Amino acid sequence: MEKDGDVFAKTVVRILEMYESVSVIRQCLDKMPKGEIDANIKDIPPGEGLGRVEAPRGECIHYIKSDGTNRPVRHKIRAPSFMNVASDKVAAVGGTISDATITLAAVDPCYCCTERVAVIRKSDNLKIMNGWDLIKLSHEKTNKIKEGLIHDRP
Repeated sequence: MEKDGDVFAKTVVRILEMYESVSVIRQCLDKMPKGEIDANIKDIPPGEGLGRVEAPRGECIHYIKSDGTNRPVRHKIRAPSFMNVASDKVAAVGGTISDATITLAAVDPCYCCTERVAVIRKSDNLKIMNGWDLIKLSHEKTNKIKEGLIHDRP
């Protein structure tokens, strides 16, 4: 077990986790009963379910709600990357710009799992902005900041 909390220690822990994962997989394969693996479910009952699994990047949670048809009414996923990226707020303190890449890489983020933003107007449940709209706003703001920096130079 690593005592330090730096990026190198995180890397060592991730490598040790991979060895442990291989060990767990081998145990599962050795103990798995023979036979069919398809549950072949015909009837889907109405209700709710919550599934949790330890994924390579951390805990992944799936919530699903069924009305008894073959399509879920709601399916929400809380991917680990969404939670892990927030740790960079602490990990980056005292670092330099050159440390940014390795600091971010230490949590091994999956950007598809973190880019799930939509702005919905509450009054009429109308989607008014998606992720691309927010990226466009971000670019516009960045350009305004750049213009301000250029005009503020002596």
